[in-house]
Amino acid sequence: MVEKVVWTQTAYTQKLEIFEYWNQRNASTDFSQRLENHINSTIDLMKKFPRLGIKTQLKDVRVKIIKNYLLIYKVTKNTLYILLFWDSRQNPKDLERLLALYQ
Repeated sequence: MVEKVVWTQTAYTQKLEIFEYWNQRNASTDFSQRLENHINSTIDLMKKFPRLGIKTQLKDVRVKIIKNYLLIYKVTKNTLYILLFWDSRQNPKDLERLLALYQ
């Protein structure tokens, strides 16, 4: 079981940008709060079952789908590292560029 969750600066920034987008678009924080709750409950589940996500071609990197978002993560002995939080409606070439940083 994973004891610690660490968000990379990139993943954390991506999450905040997504929340900001929805807050402005909806003139409310309701959707962002619901999404944050969904993310947190998914991470709680991933802490218990670290191999829950889909394997990728990158060593030890997995993807968990949360609605229209990809939570890209890596697990070590006691730590779950959230590498990227990606809106799957964005350009996949940009995602490939970011994933290349973790090869």
